[in-house]
Amino acid sequence: MGAAAFVIYFLLDHVLIMIGGRIRNAIAFVIAFVVAVIVYAITLLLFKGLSEDEIRKFPKGNDNYQIRKEISSSLKNKKA
Repeated sequence: MGAAAFVIYFLLDHVLIMIGGRIRNAIAFVIAFVVAVIVYAITLLLFKGLSEDEIRKFPKGNDNYQIRKEISSSLKNKKA
């Protein structure tokens, strides 16, 4: 998660060179933060950091749990 955020921030900071300093920094930070949150959520689901009950308590929890099961089963099928 940290590596993904760093890489995104570094790349955006250099790509957005034509924008002023503070605005460029803010844009790069916000986008890197969103990417880090997404990477964290995916990692948490894939490595089963949440139990089935905890996932089902989230909004759209049943749908999220089904997606996690499908992703996990497809990863297991690729390994076999």
